[in-house]
Amino acid sequence: MLPLPKKESKAYAKTKRREVNKVAFALQSRPRHRALEVPWQKKPRRRKRKFSWSKAVLLSLVLYFVYSSSKQVQLALELRAKLERVNKEIAATQQRTEELRREIEYLKSDAYVEKVAREELGLVKPGEIIFMPAVKPDKSR
Repeated sequence: MLPLPKKESKAYAKTKRREVNKVAFALQSRPRHRALEVPWQKKPRRRKRKFSWSKAVLLSLVLYFVYSSSKQVQLALELRAKLERVNKEIAATQQRTEELRREIEYLKSDAYVEKVAREELGLVKPGEIIFMPAVKPDKSR
């Protein structure tokens, strides 16, 4: 591109008009997705991304810690599930122990001893009279 003449001259105005016409033409003919290229602007340079060993090492360390922490989380979840199972077993065993303790207390009580003596052994207290139903003789004999 040619350098612009002084601002006061006719040549400057002519050059400016020419550039404005170029821009107007570019606006009409450009596709919508492309950026407008103006003749007097510098084009932006694309920066090339360079490979960085420090970023690669950092990324590998992060991935390693994520992997190892996922194993630890999985192990913690398994241990928590096992702990819940053991706690349920403990609660069931404690409940069964309490039931057996109540049954032992009942078996040692006087009420149980009296019940067994009356029903199974046929014993009576002094002064009690036992009424037994009469046995009907079999007519088949």
